[in-house]
Amino acid sequence: MDYYKPKYNVLKVGGSSSGFRHSISTINKLKELFQKENHPKYGTFSSTETKQAISEGIKEFYRTHNHPSKGLKGVLSPQYGIGGKFVFCYNKAGEELIFPSINATRQHFKVR
Repeated sequence: MDYYKPKYNVLKVGGSSSGFRHSISTINKLKELFQKENHPKYGTFSSTETKQAISEGIKEFYRTHNHPSKGLKGVLSPQYGIGGKFVFCYNKAGEELIFPSINATRQHFKVR
C-alpha cells in the first residue's frame, strides 16, 4: 500500500489507522449509535477482585515510575504554578490575562 500510494487511501501507513481523524459528523453519528443498550460495555460490571487488581496495578506503576513533581506540595506543585501550564484569558476590554496554572486562574476568578 505504501509503495503504490493509491489516491483513495486516506491513511498514512497501510493497515494502520494512526493519524486518521474522524469528522465531527461521523463522531456524532458514532455517539448516537453506541448509546445505552448499544454500547459494547452496557450492563457489564467489574468484580471486586478486578477493581482491586486495577488499583494495585496503578499503585505499583506510581511506586516504580518517577515523576518530576513527586513529593512536591503546596505552592511548589505544578497545579499551583511552578512548572505548570500557563492559562491565557481575555477580559471584556480585550486585554490578555496570564495565569501560571488552572488553579491560579480558579483562585483569581473565585470559581470552582
